[in-house]
Amino acid sequence: MNAKTKNFIYQFNNDQNRYPDYPNLRSIGWLLKTQDTPNEFDCRNMQEEACIFIYTLSGEGRVEYNGTTRKLSPGEAFLAEQPGPCRYWLPKSSSHWEYKYLEIGKSSIHYWQRIIDHYGRIIHIPPDSQVIRQLNKLFVFTSMKKEQNFIMNSMHTYAFIMHLHQYLQEEKMKDTNQHALQDCLHIIHTRYHEPLSQAILSKMTGVNESHLFKLFKAEMNISPIQYLLAYRLKVAVSLLKETRMPVSEISIRCGFENPNYFTRVFKMKYRVTPTQFRTTGEGPMVNVSET
Repeated sequence: MNAKTKNFIYQFNNDQNRYPDYPNLRSIGWLLKTQDTPNEFDCRNMQEEACIFIYTLSGEGRVEYNGTTRKLSPGEAFLAEQPGPCRYWLPKSSSHWEYKYLEIGKSSIHYWQRIIDHYGRIIHIPPDSQVIRQLNKLFVFTSMKKEQNFIMNSMHTYAFIMHLHQYLQEEKMKDTNQHALQDCLHIIHTRYHEPLSQAILSKMTGVNESHLFKLFKAEMNISPIQYLLAYRLKVAVSLLKETRMPVSEISIRCGFENPNYFTRVFKMKYRVTPTQFRTTGEGPMVNVSET
């Protein structure tokens, strides 16, 4: 933070009474809190309704809500409402806390509460994300005095809220997709011997077939059924090498419909039959990531 931006705060003179339902930015700031400056803010003592967005740039802050105390590190955003259950401050263990903040008018409380309910109060947002780009854009517009126009103010405030909501929605979808993929892999690794199909895998993971297929292709470069077949072959190779189990029993234990089908797909992959593989010990090891 340079001298020009140190403890920068701008208050807007908004014409909220003419447009009571429009989102609007009430104030914006870039603050550097040190042990020599007042450093605590308590939302519980505030009377006027507002939404608060704080994004940590450097140093470390603390926040308390609902009896829980959390650390605020660089790259983390904190969402609060006032009046509300939150207070935040610079802890004695940190030399400073540098952050940008937005105070958004009460007309956006319903959006804000929905975001908090769905995604929580503390979220990690990369500096190069669209959310932070929009945040920085608000600072640029403010420095150019363009936000004194209430309609422009409302437009950019709404854009920020929507960028934030979209980012959180996409991140949650990524987490959901990763969980679904890991669940599917676990099912295949532990239940490969059962009669599995893409429809069954879809039902077990709670993801529709088309989406499950796209997840596998994107992450594994292979379809769920191709992965299942490759994993079954991998287990079969291990059993052929390490046991004297009959080929027919191996085929059943690995989830193949019948020994003839097992022999056919095995030969397609290895260029030898299971019996020949066991006799000669030749044939490439299967890699489940290969198509």
